[in-house]
Amino acid sequence: EEPECGEYSQSLDDASAENMVPINVDRTVPHSIRQWTDSAAMWFNTYTNDPDAVYIDLALNPEANTGYVGDGARRVWGAIYSENCFQGPLEKLCTAERSFFRLLSGLHVSISAQISANFYPRPMPPDSPPDAFAWDPNLEMFMRTVGNWPDRVDNLYFLYMFVLRALSKAKPTLQLLDYSTGDVSEDALTKAEVDRLLDARLVCTETFNETLMFQGSSNKAEILSQMRSKFFNISLLMDCLSCEKCRLWGKVETHGLATALKIVVEDVPMTGMQRSEIVALVQLLRQL
Repeated sequence: EEPECGEYSQSLDDASAENMVPINVDRTVPHSIRQWTDSAAMWFNTYTNDPDAVYIDLALNPEANTGYVGDGARRVWGAIYSENCFQGPLEKLCTAERSFFRLLSGLHVSISAQISANFYPRPMPPDSPPDAFAWDPNLEMFMRTVGNWPDRVDNLYFLYMFVLRALSKAKPTLQLLDYSTGDVSEDALTKAEVDRLLDARLVCTETFNETLMFQGSSNKAEILSQMRSKFFNISLLMDCLSCEKCRLWGKVETHGLATALKIVVEDVPMTGMQRSEIVALVQLLRQL
């Protein structure tokens, strides 16, 4: 069952689906994926074992321009910044509160950059496979939303370093995980690719010092609780997007950031990481 959008369901998203790019789905969920189990997460609104679930190949559904523009899209980000960030001038917020804002801003910048890079559908040759696609960039949009804003670019790199740190901290757990799905060749390839990723130089370098986030703070537990609550609300916002592909990538990337936050700022064992968390974390890093 789809979770309720709650207070956000009213007048948040009135975008028309008429001109939106449809999503490419497979109504048959592979049996091996149906066997995966996830537990509830305080950082993220997740739901599993839905009989109406669909299998979506992210390779066939790249993050790109969908035609989802206008007041609806602006209200979503407006609700994120005005209702789910710590309020007040940045210079008066504590380090953890500023970091939370910078992570969300970095995610916003990453999404804008991806859409700018994959904006104009390129006509494919007549003999191309049915699922073949290519995109051309929109440089004007990139400069208007990303390139002309040094602070936004800084926040993008801040997010990148943060996610790399999460992967680095999770490395011992990820190296020991069983990635079996029932397809022997795919499982071997997945394990080899995971090992190659975890051995990358950036993953083996300390890119982010999370001890500075709460240094000198006497209310770490309270700030963490607020972070969880705010991010959970953001995950609800993603559920309310009328654009299917926007909702797909919004859920994947916010789930990836929720996973990174849980790994980096919470002192909890990582042995209980769920498959959906691992997929979302790696996909977020790939987009960055």
